[in-house]
Amino acid sequence: MKPLEFRGHDVPLHNFTVDNDGLSPDKTKRTVQGGHMQGTFEFRYAQFHWGSTSSQGSEYRVDGIAYPMEAQLVYTRDNYAAVKEPGHKYSVAIMATLYQVTFVDFDSVRAMRSILEVVESTTSTRGHRSLRHLLPWMVRRLTGHGSDADKSFPLTLHSLMPQADRQKFYTYRGSLTTPPCTESVRWTIFSRNAFISEALPSLRAAWWLEREIRSDLASL
Repeated sequence: MKPLEFRGHDVPLHNFTVDNDGLSPDKTKRTVQGGHMQGTFEFRYAQFHWGSTSSQGSEYRVDGIAYPMEAQLVYTRDNYAAVKEPGHKYSVAIMATLYQVTFVDFDSVRAMRSILEVVESTTSTRGHRSLRHLLPWMVRRLTGHGSDADKSFPLTLHSLMPQADRQKFYTYRGSLTTPPCTESVRWTIFSRNAFISEALPSLRAAWWLEREIRSDLASL
């Protein structure tokens, strides 16, 4: 089997949007192919799941272990634009990364620390705000866009994935875990983890307003 090939995943995300439904990209084409993919799939959006404590939050468990956060990158075959109305069996692919807590200063931890600094400064000076309003403001700060920008954060799709050995994973054919629960999804769950710091409680506290704490839905 050929290795997975990621194209455009090192290109920084600019002018993307973030709201309660997840992160939507700019106009740059980012694709994955090879391996078990049976075609070329183009990135559409990302969504994140976290829990009320660091011992839960991910939709997937591995060997009975839940993780504090999970990032899901959603792709469709490059000739299908809509996830909700796919025109081909298995026309949606989702790459899931499980995050574990660490005290080591990895790049992903430093990136999350920068995000949390912005979140905490926002909530301390403006009080709790709707997630729909908080996240776009935060992203403008981190990417250098907007009049109040004072940080630069080179967010890429690879920064949301494991930093090593992306060729090891679990895979199966299933459905979306959120409405409309489309049954045309090729799931890929990386066996290596990404990392997040114990500052995650600040993220939970800042985004509590419109965030439903989800229980685990699947085990591997």
